[in-house]
Amino acid sequence: MKREIKFRGKRIDNGEWVYGYLYRLSEKLNPFIMLIDRRGESYEVDPKTVGQYTGQKDKNGEELYEGDILHRDCYGDVRIEFGKGVFWVRDADGVRYVNRCCNIPISYFPTEDYEKIGNIHDNPELLEV
Repeated sequence: MKREIKFRGKRIDNGEWVYGYLYRLSEKLNPFIMLIDRRGESYEVDPKTVGQYTGQKDKNGEELYEGDILHRDCYGDVRIEFGKGVFWVRDADGVRYVNRCCNIPISYFPTEDYEKIGNIHDNPELLEV
């Protein structure tokens, strides 16, 4: 399966989300990360908010990015992380993750049964126990 490589990040100037392609100028000249949207406009984004597209969608057809939080009735909320070259689905609150209740690669997780309810940057309260 072929996956489109794209990113999202929050603009430095106004905090709006930008979706597009990532590039970084020389760190010595400019330590900031830029995103280019589909129109070819470039924006400086906060590096802490940059997340890569997973290639997966939720039950409403919403694209899922690193840092998104998903919900399904009668199940615990989960978040998407990237590590060791793989997107992982882990418990949103990070508590059960220690016990490895939900710590699986996204390719084995039924994202289409879940709904995106936010992300770790805009909705940190969803990560609380």
